[in-house]
Amino acid sequence: MNKTTASHKTAGKIFAAFTILILLAVLALSWYIGGQKRAAEKYFASIASGNYKDMSKVIMPAYLDGFDTDSFREECRSGFEKMPVFSDLDTGNIISSRVKITESRMNGDPGSWICTADVDFYSDGKVMSFDNLGLYLDFSGGKWLIDLDFKEITGSDPV
Repeated sequence: MNKTTASHKTAGKIFAAFTILILLAVLALSWYIGGQKRAAEKYFASIASGNYKDMSKVIMPAYLDGFDTDSFREECRSGFEKMPVFSDLDTGNIISSRVKITESRMNGDPGSWICTADVDFYSDGKVMSFDNLGLYLDFSGGKWLIDLDFKEITGSDPV
């Protein structure tokens, strides 16, 4: 084997290792940023369904003080029933949500971000939309936590 072939093989191995490192970094960044979207989707789906267990996984714990499974569900449902669009919902109507993150930006450090989202809540052909909702997210314990009281959503100005 001549020296030129050996140096090409070494350069190829270095390039392959460098490429793998870059791909791993992109994968980690994608998981990190994608977690914001997953947290936001779970947050709004929990509000729509009144699912305390899912909400407790994505919200700062202080916002759930004084709530249990039933009281959380009742708070969410009554909040929707107070909205003119959903005022005539039957007890069997299921409310769903759709979230579109329109912007994500760092809020001072890599573990604190601000996301802007457009959110639709819908049920039985009726839709309530909220545009440009600001979500504060903190990365803690390997997951994203939303720093927004869910009661603020029903008090927001709908579009």
